[in-house]
Amino acid sequence: MLARLAGDEFAVLLANPIENEDALCLVHDLQEVIAEAGKDAALNDPLTTSAGIVTHTGACADPCEESELMLRNAIAAVDDARRAGHHRVAIHTEESAARRLARQTQERALRKAIESNALALHFQPKVDLRTGAVIGAEALVRWHLEGTGDIPPAQFIPLAEECGLIQRIGEITLEKAFAALTAWMATGRPPVPVSINVSAVQLDGRLLAAKLRDLLRSNMVPPELIEIEVTETAFAHDMEGAIAELQAVRAMGVRIALDDFGTGYATLSLLQRLPVDTLKIDRSFVSEMIDTRSSEEIVRMVIALARALGKDLVAEGVETVEQSRRLVELGCEAGQGWLYARAMPFDVLMAFIEKSHSTEPGRVQSNMPLALRRVAP
Repeated sequence: MLARLAGDEFAVLLANPIENEDALCLVHDLQEVIAEAGKDAALNDPLTTSAGIVTHTGACADPCEESELMLRNAIAAVDDARRAGHHRVAIHTEESAARRLARQTQERALRKAIESNALALHFQPKVDLRTGAVIGAEALVRWHLEGTGDIPPAQFIPLAEECGLIQRIGEITLEKAFAALTAWMATGRPPVPVSINVSAVQLDGRLLAAKLRDLLRSNMVPPELIEIEVTETAFAHDMEGAIAELQAVRAMGVRIALDDFGTGYATLSLLQRLPVDTLKIDRSFVSEMIDTRSSEEIVRMVIALARALGKDLVAEGVETVEQSRRLVELGCEAGQGWLYARAMPFDVLMAFIEKSHSTEPGRVQSNMPLALRRVAP
């Protein structure tokens, strides 16, 4: 039986029990037929289908309850397929149901954390690799869930993007970063530039420039103290729109950094068009540059490219003195990583900066791990 549920949602009911492999073959056949229909209709975009498969288990004694349960599970499986990408198939299992429940529970907790202002901002220093002096800091959002512990950003940021919370998290990060800079300037100490990560979803919303304009005006923070970090994936969906939004940001005097450079989609021709001031060498290349010649050559080429285009450079993931020294030899003089400091609360950052500027030049790198144990959490 083939039925239309609503809109572009359909259900196929197979009366005879079959194995999941046979169901997959049937779904793939249906996907091909639909895709061909899209081609015949000369559609501008390919016609793709997300599908979910669920098997009758007899979990409910009441047939009506069983049919409702199967339909709910099928729709949930379709959602799983959609999250996996275009033209995918997902099979409902007890394990997938458990994962879905855990995701829903975490989404509710994240919404509550946002509403209760429970998200915190930590700062990882960027340093002059030659002296260890702090020349900036990257603002990183942190989430501590009571009873669970710290939730890694790599886990909750994708969740926030999926469930529509990333825009608000981005606003919170910007607001807290500006508040920290305002508090820093109120002490009379020389402020340091702060970089803030922005997701592709935030650029798609076309609200970033307006939000920055309001924060610059209300906090009286000099725009040159703010740097926005974007990854190459930010340009994958709507390249022209993302470039236009970043150009509006840069026109205010705010700097732009291209994060994780070398791991995404940026071509040399695109790089010439991007309103970018800084290239950040991805940590994967830095971590392997001492032991792997190809990684060192990539780092060398990125440094040469940045110099040719007049871009600043920051190396991510610097964890050893040898990496730091080699980066300086290759021409990269700024970096961040655990060799110098992990991300830390704002008050700890201020103490760390004071200590880094008071350290005797030339002895910073050998003394840094001991200094970190005294200053960093």
